[in-house]
Order: sequence, then structure tokens, then C-alpha cells
Amino acid sequence: MFNLYSIAHHCATVTLVVSMLVMFGWYAEIEILKTIIPGAVTMKFNTAFAFLFSGLILLFALRREKYNSDWALIILPSASMVILIFMGTTLMSVMFGFVSGIESLFVRESANAVLTTMPGRPSIGTMLAFILVASAGIVSIDVGRYKYIPYWIVGVLIIALAALALLGYLLQVPEMYYAITGISTAMAIHTAALFLLLGVGFILVGFIVRKSKDRRF
Repeated sequence: MFNLYSIAHHCATVTLVVSMLVMFGWYAEIEILKTIIPGAVTMKFNTAFAFLFSGLILLFALRREKYNSDWALIILPSASMVILIFMGTTLMSVMFGFVSGIESLFVRESANAVLTTMPGRPSIGTMLAFILVASAGIVSIDVGRYKYIPYWIVGVLIIALAALALLGYLLQVPEMYYAITGISTAMAIHTAALFLLLGVGFILVGFIVRKSKDRRF
């Protein structure tokens, strides 16, 4: 029988490890860690940074449900706020046409980066997916009986955004992986893969919550 907690925990762990490897790749200038496929679009540093906090959100959402961790009450809102500040500000800069400076806060990407509208700026799909992750972190603090439903909704939407990008790569349709000239950077393949893991993880958290609530009521 599948252990839902263990699978979701592995999703969080892989997300944390890959995010740290990509950030290390940026600082050490190791291209394969940034792109996976030579010559492809990079996973932006801010994307990897947000994945680090996303992995923490999934991990502590699990710990809150299984162990009622007090640390979760600190980590979940804090991590969600960091993601919202970074990705919310970047999304607004796209919508209203200004340069936020967040894109190059930690590292500077080449001005001629592949399928990139602005150096360091992630795709619109990436930003939307992270905002969904942050909302899952906020939902995690709730103790309501039907909290599992938002987990499922967030998980499905994140998977849909990631699956669209991967399908776009398979069909060679740039718009499907959010590569829109002058508007949106492309979503990197390993970015889409990590979002798939996160989506699955949040759906599994929803099942864990539902099982615990059913036993309680």
C-alpha cells in the first residue's frame, strides 16, 4: 500500500535539493544545473529561490498535518510571504511595464539569455504557479474540516500549468511553455518538472487531511 506521507515528503525533498543545486549552479557558473539541456532556457535564480521556499511549504504542511508542528505556524506564513513578495512583484512588473530590480537582486543573467524577455525574469506561468503554492501555504494554517479541498484545487492547477509547458516542449509549441516574445520568458523543463512534483505533493496532503478529518468527525 502506498504511503501518502512518504511520497509527498519525497516530492518536497526533491524540490529542496534541486532548488539548491540550481542556485549553486548560478553561483558556480555550472550551465548544466541551470538549463539541464545545453542551449535551453535557464531556470532563473529567483525561480530556484522560490522553489526552496515552496519545498519548505510542502514539507511543513505535511508536518503540521501529521505532527501538529509548532514550527509550521512560523515557517508556512513566512515562506508564503517571501514567495508572494518575489513573484507578486515580478508579475506586477510584467503587467504594468516597470523594472522591479528583483530579477537581478542575487545574480545577473546575460542580456541575450535564451527565450528570456528580461534577464532573470521567470515565465508568467512560473509566477502564477508560485502564487498558487503560496496560497497553499496560507491554507495550511487553517484547521477547518474542508481544508483538503483548497489543497486539491491548488495541486491540480499547478499540475495543469506544468503539464501544459511539458506538452508544449513535446509538441514544439513555444506559446504552450509560455515563450511569448516581449511578454513572457519560457518555462524551463526542470521548472515544469518540479511544479509537477509540488502539485502531486499538495494533492496528497489533501488526501492526508481528509483522512485525518474523517477519523476526527
